[in-house]
Amino acid sequence: MNTCALLLLALVVAPTATMAGKHAKNTTAKKTTTTTATAKPAAKMAVKHTGSFTIKVSNASAFKTNPKVKVALQEAVADTLPGVEKEHVTITGISDAVRRLAEGRMLGAHGAAGSVKVDYEINLPATYSGAPVTTASITAALVPATLMEKINTRVAAAGLTSVTVTHAPVVGAVTTVKVVPTTTNTTKAATKTLPTASGAAMSSLAAFSAMTMVLAHVA
Repeated sequence: MNTCALLLLALVVAPTATMAGKHAKNTTAKKTTTTTATAKPAAKMAVKHTGSFTIKVSNASAFKTNPKVKVALQEAVADTLPGVEKEHVTITGISDAVRRLAEGRMLGAHGAAGSVKVDYEINLPATYSGAPVTTASITAALVPATLMEKINTRVAAAGLTSVTVTHAPVVGAVTTVKVVPTTTNTTKAATKTLPTASGAAMSSLAAFSAMTMVLAHVA
């Protein structure tokens, strides 16, 4: 290879390489987006307590059918349990509490006075932050004499003078269940930068290849 050929090669390749370096700095990198799934942190579970109590009242029929009685019972249960609000309590049913006496008579089946069974639920949302409410605490708080007093107070406040609790309630067992929330996944986009070859660099390679062919021919 002669001196002229080498000089010609240097004149062509050097400027092209310089342009390639400058152009590479100004080239915007291509971005690709990938999607990854991230699990949502476990949420605090809501809690539902269910129970019942049986009471003797002065007018069983009115006690079962008057809508104001349900509201009074709802408030009375909430009044008895620390931390529980009226909105947490649902009276799911008021029905005849029929039990056979030794002599064969039926309580609650005939007459104005009688016994009724009250079924209730206490639904505490996952956001509840009041006093702890457990099976044991509900059982301990629902003292028959106290519950009777609370019911009669709320019934009287509702203007129901003909409906009163005449005997202390018989409180049933309490069942507690946790409501498992639905787990959802959220997607989070992640970007990954991939380098791209500049046009100037490609041109430099093409020029170099062409000059190599020319020089080979000259030689």
